[in-house]
Amino acid sequence: MSGLSARGETAAGTRALALGMFFWLAGVVIFWPAVASFADDVGYLGEARLLTEGHLRPQPADVGTWQNGVSKYPLLPSVLLAPLLVVWPRAVFALGIAAALVICWLAGRVLESWGDDPAWALLLLAHPTIVLIARTATADLPQCAFMLGAWWCLRRNRWGPTIACCAGLFAVKATGVMLGAALLGGEMLRRLPALRRGEREARLALFTAAAAFAVGIAAVIVCNELSAGRAWFGYDFGGVRPFSLSHFSSTAPLQLLNVVVIPPLLIAGASPFWQRREYGPLAVIAGFGGAMCFYFFVDFGANRLESLVLAPRLLLPVIVFLLIGYADLLARLLRRVTGRAAIVRGLLIAGALSAAFAIGVPHARQQRPAGQALAAAERIARDRGVAEIGLVAEADKPGIMFSGRVSRADRTAPRQAVLLCSSRSASHRAPLPEGSQSCDLPGYRAAYQADGFFVMTRD
Repeated sequence: MSGLSARGETAAGTRALALGMFFWLAGVVIFWPAVASFADDVGYLGEARLLTEGHLRPQPADVGTWQNGVSKYPLLPSVLLAPLLVVWPRAVFALGIAAALVICWLAGRVLESWGDDPAWALLLLAHPTIVLIARTATADLPQCAFMLGAWWCLRRNRWGPTIACCAGLFAVKATGVMLGAALLGGEMLRRLPALRRGEREARLALFTAAAAFAVGIAAVIVCNELSAGRAWFGYDFGGVRPFSLSHFSSTAPLQLLNVVVIPPLLIAGASPFWQRREYGPLAVIAGFGGAMCFYFFVDFGANRLESLVLAPRLLLPVIVFLLIGYADLLARLLRRVTGRAAIVRGLLIAGALSAAFAIGVPHARQQRPAGQALAAAERIARDRGVAEIGLVAEADKPGIMFSGRVSRADRTAPRQAVLLCSSRSASHRAPLPEGSQSCDLPGYRAAYQADGFFVMTRD
């Protein structure tokens, strides 16, 4: 009877998890993103536009983020975004949203395997950074989905999916190789005693890990050769060394805040992995988290609250594992305190839905002026029978979402019939730039003007 009861509780928890994911998705859909949020979005989407046009190397007028004539970003995210871009430009945000849901579902499977209620995985959808980044076209959450998928599949001895997930993990971001090496190395350390005993399952896992690493490296080389003509990432950080001891004093304190503030004492989420000797996640938490303490950059927002939400973005692989462990700790604690699982599940569902609204409402409000300017550009271009608009750099975030072709407009001698311009800062993080750019362009008049955005048409 106890076994039947346990299975019933697990089934109820799985239903609650699915229901919470559905409500979270509904909350996101209501406030579906209108335009790109970060410069990274523009970079990925610019390269995706190249793919939809049948080429990999940018031309001088192509909008995106280029270095030495090639994209600054890995090819794989743009490959994933390109089909969505063809269907509907705003569909590109489905990638991050789907990745968040996959992460949550896999976390539920992990917690269920530990004997916890899988509904506790909804804690991940309540984390503000995950909710916000899910509303972008960046590669951060797809990377975490590949990482968690690789670990879960390797733990279940699924060699094919493990190799596929590792290929995605390695190729989707420049930090993927570091994450993959930590994850696979930690998992092999966990299996070291079994390897020494010569157990067949452990040898198969070692072969899978080696194959996954080799395929992952091959995926990186192939993607880079195709898009950049070189085997490895070669980013120029403006003369700054991305990882250096000199960055520790400024970066490490901020990274420490990321694992102790939201939720409180999140770092405690490492303890369930230590208790279970899960060295793969621990290697990611300690190795990748430690390395990022020497990185030159920590994300930030326009104010202290936004900075608390944005700062964990580059640390999301660590945050995801810590949240799973944190959920396990809370689940065990509440089992001792209360037996009212239905109430706890209801609170978890409400928390995920509340997070979707708490992030979605201000994010949609912030995007509204840019979204309205994009809609005006779409309408004016359609009325004039124009399939291409020009963009100044300050208008890239809304303009990259245009349904037709976009090209870079030269402020001194623009040539496009319709042009999207902005006198606002290109970044929400710097709303008051020292000097604003003028949209009073020679030979053009404003067909639309609001909130610092202009849709210009040729006289």
